[in-house]
Amino acid sequence: MSVAACSGNPAACNDDLLGWAFYLTPATAALGVLATIFGLIVRIPWSLPSWWIPSLGIAATIIAFAVSVLLTDIAIP
Repeated sequence: MSVAACSGNPAACNDDLLGWAFYLTPATAALGVLATIFGLIVRIPWSLPSWWIPSLGIAATIIAFAVSVLLTDIAIP
């Protein structure tokens, strides 16, 4: 909804930052899923604990969401 605020005054918004904010969280979540799948496949022969692999993905997604919110706040004055 904050992107709709740019329709009234497009010159005031930073489209580059909005673009980064739009793609940052989904891309990080997708990388977290891929890393989890890869980590689970690689660890099978050694039977190592794997709880930390999805935990890192969840933490990275939460951090990416916070960064996206900050980028959106900066991009829309």
